[in-house]
Parts: sequence; structure tokens; C-alpha cells
Amino acid sequence: MASPYGGIPEYVVDGVTGVLVRPERPADLAAALASVLDDRHRAAQLGAAGRRRVLEHYSLVRQVARFETLYRRVVDGVAARGSV
Repeated sequence: MASPYGGIPEYVVDGVTGVLVRPERPADLAAALASVLDDRHRAAQLGAAGRRRVLEHYSLVRQVARFETLYRRVVDGVAARGSV
């Protein structure tokens, strides 16, 4: 369970990798929790899908590659302006 604010929906895809519930809706939160607790198979599916999503999109190797790309763009931009 999570609320759809900030970067959370990037990680938690509603109904696929978890359940998103607006915080001002406590009855919805209770229903979502009960639904997942009552269905162990669904809970396992959500958990497995969440793990796959994190490994595919946010692994250490992928994050390092993203930072490397960012740093190269910054360095190339600075060099292009003649500041290096």
C-alpha cells in the first residue's frame, strides 16, 4: 500500500506492483489492505511484480549507467562552453 504522491507511482504501479490509495480515504486503505491480506496469491503476485520492476528499472547497474550518462552530459556541456 502506498499513496500516489511524489515519485511513488514510479515504483508502485497500481494493481500491478502494489496498491495506491489516497491518504484522505481511510476506508479505501482498509479495503485495499483487507483485499491483499485475504488473497495470499494476489499478495505474492504483487510482490513478485514489484521485485521484477525494481530489478529491471532500478538495479545498481542501471542506476550507475544513468549517473554516468548524466555526468558525461554535464562535462560535455561545460567543455562545449570552453570552461574546461
